[in-house]
Amino acid sequence: MCKDDKLNEHISIRMKSVRVLMESYNVDNFIVYSGESNFYFLDDQTYPFKVNPHFAHWCSLEIPSCFILVDKSSKPKLFILQTKDFWHDTVDIDTVGFERYFEVSFFDSEDKMKTYFESLGHSLFIGETKLNLENKKIDFNPKEAIAFLDWHRALKSNYEVAQVITANQRAAQAHQQAKQIFSQGGTEYDIHISYLKELGDSDHQLPYNSIVACDHKSAILHYQNKRHAKAKSVLLIDAGAKSNGYCSDITRTYVKSGSTHPVFISILKAMEHMHNNLCQSVRSGVSFSDLNLMTHKNISKILIDHEILRGLTEEEVLIHSISSVFFPHGLGHMLGIQVHDVGGQQKNEKGDLPDRDGRFPFLRLRRSLRSGEIITVEPGLYFIPVLLDKFRSKNSENYKFFNWELIDKLVPFGGIRIEDNLLVEESGHKNLTRPYLDNKFIVE
Repeated sequence: MCKDDKLNEHISIRMKSVRVLMESYNVDNFIVYSGESNFYFLDDQTYPFKVNPHFAHWCSLEIPSCFILVDKSSKPKLFILQTKDFWHDTVDIDTVGFERYFEVSFFDSEDKMKTYFESLGHSLFIGETKLNLENKKIDFNPKEAIAFLDWHRALKSNYEVAQVITANQRAAQAHQQAKQIFSQGGTEYDIHISYLKELGDSDHQLPYNSIVACDHKSAILHYQNKRHAKAKSVLLIDAGAKSNGYCSDITRTYVKSGSTHPVFISILKAMEHMHNNLCQSVRSGVSFSDLNLMTHKNISKILIDHEILRGLTEEEVLIHSISSVFFPHGLGHMLGIQVHDVGGQQKNEKGDLPDRDGRFPFLRLRRSLRSGEIITVEPGLYFIPVLLDKFRSKNSENYKFFNWELIDKLVPFGGIRIEDNLLVEESGHKNLTRPYLDNKFIVE
């Protein structure tokens, strides 16, 4: 199936799904808006534009003031605002390509767009707008409609899978370049710039702000600085790429063998082994919450085997909630148009919530997996001072279980995270990340 066929199939799936929604709401139109540019507070400059992900589900245009309208005719309509403006560049739209899938029309002013909206019959409107529409027949972002769209967006078409694969290929190539710069003694800044250069993208074109964390900074889960100090021992890089609006999300941890504590290197090897086993457990029908619990049990074993914890069994580590000190985030999340994509926090198209395990409040995917979904699997093990310090007091009932002498030697090396993107299949999975990386975590 060629790219055009896949996109045509993708649009057809969207049409069928939305027509079901329109019928349930008894509306004449479904409208999804790309969004508008917003200004910084007390400034005349705008934030980098971020397209409405529900618009991106239909169309790869990432420009403001566009909308798609589905009515009872056979073809969806794409409307694009193109004002005559000597201050800004006009986006060059390949209408020939888009006209294969949409009826394409243009507005030359917001007033005309607003007039058009206000002339419509009963409609569902998905997105944000500052147009102050007065049409009482437009229902804006009904909660149940959003839940329906999110639930179906979690299942990926062949076109979407192809885009996520391409995004993984692009990011993997840049990861390899980043690893090389790290091995040559580069700084966080050097590594970040080499990543962007390899992609040929700017910062705002990335799917999320890259994490390029060296040494003790790798224990900061959402670390955002890019220091100019040279990396000594460890690089944790969490960075992705995009393809036609679809994201990849890859994390690797690399260590220099000559300057890294041997226990930290041994933990990294154990984490890679565990990660591979977790991925092998992914298939349709498996509870992601169960996989998350399995991860905590495995991390408990790693901590005991490396004598970071002493005097506890694996079960007791969980009972005392100690594994979360070293692995405080969830195992993974849905992936697609958004990095933290939708559908993982509901158990059906009505938006009902799955059960929550209070031990793991940050888990973003809390239900059984379905064939056709794309997820991340990203276990981590970190030495985070702010979490460890809660147990350092000798008054703490759990103080005695921590090998503080060894922990203090490992804190300067930060933490470990390994993350792949997986397509869930009926009897297994397809790893969309590993085929494009060398997967060697130790550099000389």
